[in-house]
Amino acid sequence: MNFVHRLSFIFFFLLFANVNSAVYGQQGDTKEKQKDLLSSLNWKKWSPDPVPLFTPQESLSQFKLAPGFRIELVAHEPMVKDKLGNWKVVDWQEALEKTVHIIQRGKSLGKYGVRGLSSPLCSTEELLLFQKLIKHCGSDSVDF
Repeated sequence: MNFVHRLSFIFFFLLFANVNSAVYGQQGDTKEKQKDLLSSLNWKKWSPDPVPLFTPQESLSQFKLAPGFRIELVAHEPMVKDKLGNWKVVDWQEALEKTVHIIQRGKSLGKYGVRGLSSPLCSTEELLLFQKLIKHCGSDSVDF
């Protein structure tokens, strides 16, 4: 065999060895292929731990503040306006009932009975949900 034949033989041998190893590499782990996708996943590993529920005062006590700063508890109780226009603290049931009453009254007024005004600082998803809420109330009046 001359030099060119030897060189071509070595070249094809190395090429075949690389192709063969690439084919084996593409097969992956055969154990995982025997299982279906859902049974191979460990859902417990991905589920988050349950979040403890705290009262507003307990949540407030969890904060650590630098000296000179203070923190206040705001918007932890629902407030509604009474007939005179004064804000009063109510329980959640009464606040939700009043909300439902206001939305139903707005729906009865027609297309412009309920209007929505949102901040442009909201995310796209928040704005979309807000728009869907206002449209569900029977109105197209949404400003951002």
